[in-house]
Amino acid sequence: MFARFLVTAFLMSVVSASAAYADVLVLVSHEVKDFDAWKKGFDADKAVRKKAGFKELFIARDTAKPNLIHVGFTAPTAEKAKAFIENPKLKEAMEKCGVISAPDIRIGNLEKK
Repeated sequence: MFARFLVTAFLMSVVSASAAYADVLVLVSHEVKDFDAWKKGFDADKAVRKKAGFKELFIARDTAKPNLIHVGFTAPTAEKAKAFIENPKLKEAMEKCGVISAPDIRIGNLEKK
């Protein structure tokens, strides 16, 4: 719980500089079998995320469990983020990359200062 709080706090500082990209923040956390194999597959899928309007903000590895990954993105709209997340091809891609837990995905609206 505390680790998630730290990730969220860090992300909010990063997002303030990235708010021009979009109004929606997408946070994804999941466990992977092997980080290096996951990262290779994640990087190979960059064009798919870009086409969907996702912009990567960060990748973080949990300090206590290095194969627990936290990824932050901005997305153009909540509807587009949900459509991308609910696409069965995403689940297939995640399984292929070695994701071994159900992803915890959060979508939030960025607040303007």
